[in-house]
Amino acid sequence: MFSDKQKEAYSAVKSPEELRERVLASAEESQNDNTVLFKTQFSRIAAAAACIVLVAVAAFYAFNGNRIEVSVNGTAVGENASVAVAQTQGGIALARHASEADINLKLDLDSDALITVDSGSFDVVGKESNLTEYSAEESIEIVWRSNGMQKSEMTVDYGRKTCVLVLEHNGEWIVTRK
Repeated sequence: MFSDKQKEAYSAVKSPEELRERVLASAEESQNDNTVLFKTQFSRIAAAAACIVLVAVAAFYAFNGNRIEVSVNGTAVGENASVAVAQTQGGIALARHASEADINLKLDLDSDALITVDSGSFDVVGKESNLTEYSAEESIEIVWRSNGMQKSEMTVDYGRKTCVLVLEHNGEWIVTRK
């Protein structure tokens, strides 16, 4: 708080040694108080900024987490969309009836999911086959079999959301994502 010239001028004045020491000590304390005050204010601002960043990151993950992307035979299927699938088994004569279909699905998951079908079955490529229920921990490829049924539903429960895929035969096989 005092400059060196002020300290020298004060030193030139004769005063009791005790008084001189108290004045110099108070000058040093006042300099330290400003530093402490700056550090305290900076710490509060830094803590507030860190809280804001933490809340923003949490909100981002809360609203953007638990996503799933579905592709059928390489074609992406968005919500409330349908994809016609080429006949995979049977011939033209069987096309009038619900013949069996093998549908290749790719499920890109960003969290664990429980996959179930109400009729038919599915294989997890490279892992298990002839399933009606499977717990996936990562993105997987599935071959969904109709087993001669005209309609089958696959439910994918992931996080707090659910994706329902409907495989049905109306002259041709159609996969609809609800």
